[in-house]
Amino acid sequence: MRAIGLEPKNNVVDVTNYVLHDLGQPLHAFDADRISGQQVRVRKATEGEAFTALDGKEMTLTAADLVIADAEKPMCLAGVFGGAHSGVHEGTTSVFLESAWFEPVTVRKSAKRHTLSTDASFRFERGVDPEMTNRGMEKAVALLAECAGAEPDGGLQTFRGELPQAALVELSWQTLDTMIGVALDRHRVKGILGDLDIRILSEENDTLSLSVPAYRRDVTRPADVVEEILRIHGYDHIPLPGRMTVSLSPKPNPDPEQLRNDLARTLVGRGFHEVMHNSLVPAEHLKLVEDASLDPKRAVILLNPLSSELDAMRQSLLFQGLETVVRNKNHQHPDLSLFEFGKVYAQDGEGGHVESERLALTVSGMTSPESWRTMNQDGMSFLKGAVEALLTQCGVAGLQCLPLPGGDFFKEGLEWKGPKGFSVRAGLVHPGLARKFGLDADVFHADLPFSALVDWSGKGAVKVSELARFPSVRRDLSLQVPTGVTYAGIEAVVRQIGGKLLRGVNLFDVYHDEKTEVTSYAISIQLQDAEKTLSEKAIEKTMERICGQLNQRLGVTLR
Repeated sequence: MRAIGLEPKNNVVDVTNYVLHDLGQPLHAFDADRISGQQVRVRKATEGEAFTALDGKEMTLTAADLVIADAEKPMCLAGVFGGAHSGVHEGTTSVFLESAWFEPVTVRKSAKRHTLSTDASFRFERGVDPEMTNRGMEKAVALLAECAGAEPDGGLQTFRGELPQAALVELSWQTLDTMIGVALDRHRVKGILGDLDIRILSEENDTLSLSVPAYRRDVTRPADVVEEILRIHGYDHIPLPGRMTVSLSPKPNPDPEQLRNDLARTLVGRGFHEVMHNSLVPAEHLKLVEDASLDPKRAVILLNPLSSELDAMRQSLLFQGLETVVRNKNHQHPDLSLFEFGKVYAQDGEGGHVESERLALTVSGMTSPESWRTMNQDGMSFLKGAVEALLTQCGVAGLQCLPLPGGDFFKEGLEWKGPKGFSVRAGLVHPGLARKFGLDADVFHADLPFSALVDWSGKGAVKVSELARFPSVRRDLSLQVPTGVTYAGIEAVVRQIGGKLLRGVNLFDVYHDEKTEVTSYAISIQLQDAEKTLSEKAIEKTMERICGQLNQRLGVTLR
């Protein structure tokens, strides 16, 4: 036992461990005198049934667990772990040996459900040879007789349910040669099949009829047999052809991979760093807040999760971004600008699933290194600039930028809306949500639909025009703005009224008087005619129309 890294327990347990590692057949030994009613049954546990494992751990079983029980209670979690009350000890004089084949999925689910991993469960989960149960039992009995002076009492009792059967596969020599690319020596192939316990039942018309042992669960097709033969023969022993040809698949237009790289370069150039997260998240993430992007009822839940913390497919990239911000902050890196391309998942309501790729931006802390020369840009402005740069790069036009209603997801922010449900959201993550992840600093987040950006990038055409030959004119307006009016609304009116002469509009100053509750905006308007120099009369006429419409539609007045 020590030679293979195991600590000896006693002669009975050591024999079962020896057979396990020698033949791959798990065994379990019970103290026969402790079997209540002298009955041994394999049954499903009752919901909430108590069980004490060999290590003293108390467990509550479910109706999905398979147990080996006596007349009163479970003695063993089948294929996983033995029980404390029926185990072999120093005073044991009579032993009941059990050798079985258990369905791999049942064992795996029980082991995961109770967070157990044993040598027995490791083998049962991957499938043991159902024909090895008797052989393993016989070897254990022989070793107990040799090492412990044991004598069989009662003989071997066998009970058989539905067991996996050997797979029958037809493999022609032509198929083998075509898949490999060369003709292997027939005697060599037959020798490999024998070493793999694959029996040749017959050979007729250049075709082998093969019987694949039941424990090779993944070998069911001719291609599987060819792969096994190649694995033993060695891929490096297959000569390369003198001439190799490949088929090139047509490149999609627009190319999502190319756009992904282009956008990534743009973001890196603006100071962002790329991150990648696992698509698996805790199911609790989907219930943290109420938001349009989260729908717990449509969540894709794993039937057999690796852990309780990775039991659902994500519906948003934000939560893992917050975890990354926390992790970096704890390592003294609070200033972060991150982006991630990733998919989100949901049920489609018809028994299937849908997935879509998103682009997420997350900003926290300072957006540039401290310097006496420049002021640090606030996180929202920095994020807004990045979003608008990406939209421009993809050729997205005609969007309406609106204030984002506050909620549990975003406290405040902006939303760019377009045709066919196109929507981009960016804003301040609600502090209450950030605190659930241990963050007390402001975090800004943006969510973009990458699939829609791919569609937009294929529609936009680059327009080229000559440099303007006539000068542009700038006019500044100082506006008194009523409560509730936003700059986005003002800009929309200016662009509509300015028409072909308008070249740009910009907000360059904001003032709010706390005493009078009056807000003032200072905006610049740039006008230019491509065919002639603008006259003062045309300029004044355009500015009068703009001011008049601002007052009429929004109640905005000149200061």
